[in-house]
Amino acid sequence: MSTKNEEEITEVLSKIENLRAAKAISQNYSATFNALAKKHFNPKMEEFAKEKGLEYYNETSDEPFIKFYLTKSDWKGKFKILFTNEENKCEYGLFYNFPDEYSVSDEISEKLNENLRKKTGESFKKARFWPFYSQFSELNLDAWESDIINSDKFFNDCKEKIETLLTAMEGIDF
Repeated sequence: MSTKNEEEITEVLSKIENLRAAKAISQNYSATFNALAKKHFNPKMEEFAKEKGLEYYNETSDEPFIKFYLTKSDWKGKFKILFTNEENKCEYGLFYNFPDEYSVSDEISEKLNENLRKKTGESFKKARFWPFYSQFSELNLDAWESDIINSDKFFNDCKEKIETLLTAMEGIDF
């Protein structure tokens, strides 16, 4: 946005009658992404999860991410597939992974990576809190519009990642 546009917007918003509306908009900005995910993403992911025998849980959404996980009854307390937004010194963005909270052993993590390499040619990284993860993409306003609201690109990308993880899990006893 140009300086001129910023000045014009600031001029309009600085009128006392507009300040309350500007504050309300600002306070609800993040919540709008939950509403967008609920309308454009969650129903598709819920249906996909059901087809795969999985349970879908949406946690929250914001401009750079939709945080959700998938599990199934025989995994509960042991395992889940998580899509989340994290920030660390090296990487930022949306990650999909098997989180460490269920203590996936190094042996299982290695088997998952071996299966993944054999079946897809891909490999995952290990980190302190995630025994098995890969960086995905980071959402922004343009991606919300083009890839979630106006198309199924983001959903299809997530679906592909989930299918890859399910492929890597084949033949492993959790």
